[in-house]
Amino acid sequence: MAKQREFKSNNNVVYSCTYHVVFCPKYRRKVL
Repeated sequence: MAKQREFKSNNNVVYSCTYHVVFCPKYRRKVL
């Protein structure tokens, strides 16, 4: 159970990083 929780948290971090990499350039272009 603990291992599953750890995996979920790691997956969340990876998802957040991917989201930032994809979303930030698009958002920045709009702002600039």
